[in-house]
Amino acid sequence: MRKIIVSIIIPVYNVESYLSICIKCILRQSFSDFEVIIINDGSTDMSGHICDEYAKKDTRIRVFHLKNHGVSAARNFALSKVRGEYIMFVDADDYWLGDDSLAILVSEAIKNNADIVRGEYRAVDKDGNLFFERLINKKKQICSYKIVSSASFLTNVFQGEYFLFLSLFKYDKIQHLRFDVQQIFLEDMDFYAKFFLQPVSCEFVPLRFYAYRKIISSASSVTSIKKLENSFGMCNKFDKYASDTVNAQLKQYFRYRSVMMYYWTLGTVASDDSYYINRQKIIKILDLKALQKLTFKRMWKYFVFNKSFLVISMLPSHGIFWLRIKNRIAIKIYSLINKFKK
Repeated sequence: MRKIIVSIIIPVYNVESYLSICIKCILRQSFSDFEVIIINDGSTDMSGHICDEYAKKDTRIRVFHLKNHGVSAARNFALSKVRGEYIMFVDADDYWLGDDSLAILVSEAIKNNADIVRGEYRAVDKDGNLFFERLINKKKQICSYKIVSSASFLTNVFQGEYFLFLSLFKYDKIQHLRFDVQQIFLEDMDFYAKFFLQPVSCEFVPLRFYAYRKIISSASSVTSIKKLENSFGMCNKFDKYASDTVNAQLKQYFRYRSVMMYYWTLGTVASDDSYYINRQKIIKILDLKALQKLTFKRMWKYFVFNKSFLVISMLPSHGIFWLRIKNRIAIKIYSLINKFKK
């Protein structure tokens, strides 16, 4: 079969209200040498029917209907079917903002022989109204339109946002990679970490091409013990990835994350009311006392000393309590500042 330039992967699960918008924005692209691989992951609404109707109208669309096994399994299946030289992932409730978005990203990838090209996003509400836009700050601007190292790319461009849908990947660099189907949260983060273990050329394009729809009831916003388990679990994964790379800068980056993921996730427990109420249960189920001891050792071993030092030195219950107080003080100060501004 003829080789395609870009394969666009869309996992679909019960998104009948948004699916047409997502597909139409792709079909409108000025760059047309692509295929769309849609994985209907056991939808119980009209999503599957909508996919089939679009496939009848456009031969570039291929639809596969599977039993529900989650977004990671759907993406893995799609990766086994792609024909593209480059791969992009799109969430079915989101959409692209410009008709030239794909053309710009592909052009930059080919021109600079980049293994990954990443753009920017705009967060919108369920109706497509602007929610917020992250500033394209100086760190990102410095990396714009040029090839940079993996460590620089992760530090200066990602800045903690591991959104898979913002990147155009060269297929040769991800054909051996798969998503961890046991991970329902931060699966993008884990996939990126594995991707950067290999030598890759990275480019940032300050193009705000993606509309990320923030829907409160979406799978990414539903709180659960499993999500916390996945988040705390990234501590050990990052530590493993640090030992798997010979790149000194990348090793340092992964080691830092192996410590800070504990601190950041503990902060989530402290700030989320439902988590905070059940904190003792969470500490027991996830064995956070053992993880705290391990993280404390890593902190000294890798010389990670910053604002997290005090909390990581405490028992998990004390650390959560302290972060809770810290958050409330910060909220009160912020409220007072706004009051005086008025």
